[in-house]
Amino acid sequence: MRVTIFNRQEAIQSFFICLLFICAPSIIHLNIFSHYYQRVLECVLFFTCCSFFLFRVINYKEKILIGYFEFIIVGYVLFVVLRAILFKRGDLESLLHCIFYVTSYFILKLHFNKTKEYIAPFLIVMISGTVLFYLIDFLIFTEGSLLERMRALYSPNKSIFGILVASQLMLIGPVIVPRIISFSARRKVYLALIILFVGGLILLLLSDSRSGWLGFITSIFILIFLEQKKSRYKNYFVGTLFLFLSAFTYFLFFYKYDSSSGRLLVYKIGLLIFKDHWLNGVGFGQFKEYYNNYQAAYFAHHSIDSKEALLADNTFYAFNDYWQLLIEQGVIGLGLIGSACFLFARQTLTKKVIASTPLVCGALASLLVVGVAALFSYPLQTDAIIMQSIVCIAILEAYTEKGKYWFPLELRLAQMCLIALSLLFLVFSVMVFQYRIQSGQALALSRSGFKKKSLLIYEKLSRSGMYDRETSYAFAQELYAANNLQKAQYQLDLLKVSYPTNDVYKLAGIVAQDLKHNTVAENALTTAIYIAPNRVATRYQLLEFYLAIGDTAKAVRWAYSIRNMKIKVPSTTANFYKNKAKEFLEGL
Repeated sequence: MRVTIFNRQEAIQSFFICLLFICAPSIIHLNIFSHYYQRVLECVLFFTCCSFFLFRVINYKEKILIGYFEFIIVGYVLFVVLRAILFKRGDLESLLHCIFYVTSYFILKLHFNKTKEYIAPFLIVMISGTVLFYLIDFLIFTEGSLLERMRALYSPNKSIFGILVASQLMLIGPVIVPRIISFSARRKVYLALIILFVGGLILLLLSDSRSGWLGFITSIFILIFLEQKKSRYKNYFVGTLFLFLSAFTYFLFFYKYDSSSGRLLVYKIGLLIFKDHWLNGVGFGQFKEYYNNYQAAYFAHHSIDSKEALLADNTFYAFNDYWQLLIEQGVIGLGLIGSACFLFARQTLTKKVIASTPLVCGALASLLVVGVAALFSYPLQTDAIIMQSIVCIAILEAYTEKGKYWFPLELRLAQMCLIALSLLFLVFSVMVFQYRIQSGQALALSRSGFKKKSLLIYEKLSRSGMYDRETSYAFAQELYAANNLQKAQYQLDLLKVSYPTNDVYKLAGIVAQDLKHNTVAENALTTAIYIAPNRVATRYQLLEFYLAIGDTAKAVRWAYSIRNMKIKVPSTTANFYKNKAKEFLEGL
């Protein structure tokens, strides 16, 4: 793309956009920050985005036009909000994030419509800078062997890291290649970018991300396919692509067989959820609230010593974003999203625009990486990838939109809506920031031995109107440590609904046992086992419970279960519990 003379203000804004939506969230998700500081920095990023929204909308001087694709997206958001209000399916944080993502798209599109010529250079700088930052962090700031460094590099996991790198590489790749072919006068700059691109490929290789590699290679194939002009070559290409993807998917399945088998279990449990909520879905972002309880119900009627039980654990993602979308949104929501995607594809997949505009080609390629990877992983549950994808969608819409619009939105009305949303997000980000700062203080006080002060802060947070699952669980732990069992039980009952994990049910069982609610304790400890059957410590906790209430027959049954169970990850703790169970059986 040819860059014209820079308007200083618009150039700075384009640079800021790239930094805000691509570089910053990517770096925040690296493990150079503790989990607490990551969450605080996410609030700061959210606040900064909303401040930019407010500034950009107030200063926007043109009418806003909404096309068919965008109109359906707005309808989808209304569906999500109304379902949450009418059927109580959705928490406040998830709903606000959904609205935030859609608002981000509209404001980015407003910006890109006016400043197209300033986008490409800054995207190249930002993404190359981000890849360089990954390399520096990888080589300098992490410790241990090569594989240990990779495992510690990116906070969700290295597979998600690989998908992010692959999508960023494909975004800058088509922009770099034409410059190389034309042997530009700035070839030294592009030579440096090539080096960074190769460095990104090395990171992608070391990330061991099957989904990232599959998305990366598939997007290259599809771009080549879109560039083909003769139909006979297209037919050959489609056949080759189909055979390649089939063989590659088969290889990836057996490359990490246990991981693949574990995902098949997640899909199976997900089908049970879908059968019960096929029409409306469980709600936006609510998969995590349903899955573990369904998994516990499944293993209550199946062997907990089977191969699939060994692979089962606390699960919060479906490992297929499309499957998770169907479970959360149901047939109605999927119909809206599917219609929007069809209209978006019909508008953007114009060969002439893609071929003539490398940035459009890169944005499309980046989305293809994420779209293919979403078949086998959960990239669209990660803020860094979501924000980058929103940038790509806004670029495609800004460059390819043509024809008449269904609904011309007058500037004053559009401004009022977007300003109101920006102010809402600003207030919310400040509240969340304060909440997480105080939550971090409470945790630090607890670890330092100031339990009473910590408990006072947790009490204050519980009355603030905000809700965070991890903070609520920490509060329940503090209440239990302070022997405030009634309040601890109340907090844990709330968490059983919103955060149903093995640890939550295990602590709930211990609290109920201390309160002499033996039936409740037995049910909670048993559920904890069924959620994560591979946890030997939970089985031993149930064994101790039966010994405490004098039920020797059930204690013997679980002692045999502990002694004979297979261990997924051998450890001294697991061996200790198995030996204790063996000693109990030998002492009978």
